[in-house]
Amino acid sequence: MDWRRTRHELPSAFSGPLYVQVCRPDHLADDQPVPLLWVHDGPAYDTEAGLVDWAAQRVDRDELPRMRLVLADVRRRTQWYTASPRYLSTFSMGLMALERRYAVGSPVAVLGASLGGLTSVLAGLADERVGGVLAQSGSFFTRATDRQMFVAETHGREADLVRFDRVADAVGELSRSRTADRRFEVAMTCGREEDNLANNRLAATALRAAGIAVELTEVDGGHDYPAWRDALDPALPRLLRSVWG
Repeated sequence: MDWRRTRHELPSAFSGPLYVQVCRPDHLADDQPVPLLWVHDGPAYDTEAGLVDWAAQRVDRDELPRMRLVLADVRRRTQWYTASPRYLSTFSMGLMALERRYAVGSPVAVLGASLGGLTSVLAGLADERVGGVLAQSGSFFTRATDRQMFVAETHGREADLVRFDRVADAVGELSRSRTADRRFEVAMTCGREEDNLANNRLAATALRAAGIAVELTEVDGGHDYPAWRDALDPALPRLLRSVWG
């Protein structure tokens, strides 16, 4: 099945637009309601992990329903994807703009890795239209597990430390998340040898404490797109089938 791509400039809370590509089966009409999967770092997921081909193959084999993929680009990753309230507003604004252009069926699903994994969870918690998230090697930084390593890697730069604290504060609030009035679930994957494994385990525990269904799968591989591509199965199909019914 051939898929087509359409580029959009979506409204944002920043000085410029949010750039996305909407990818979907070639003969899918804009007014036909199908599920939507929003992908943070979407262009990188496509070029480095072959995400659009991955989705097309599973749709062709009837393993997943026809869908629209939103490949969301990011201009300032360490600003936008570090628990930025302005980015979370931008996500909701962008999703609203897409809903005016395309018919969206079923709750939205969100995918991301590293800082994009953290951001996917925070976006899902903040927006009631999201029913499920897959966070791969999410950067759920805590002061207990990550601060000294982060300081060493960034040489203690003030702007980076401010963003680290913003992330750590957001992660510290996960156990107090409120999603009882809607169905919301989180899938997580993380490599067994990754520095992020400890904070992923803590994040999973915190989300469960908030009453959120969480499945953390520890996998082989490192903190890179080949590993994240390998870890898509079975975590992402299982999540999407659950969220989309």
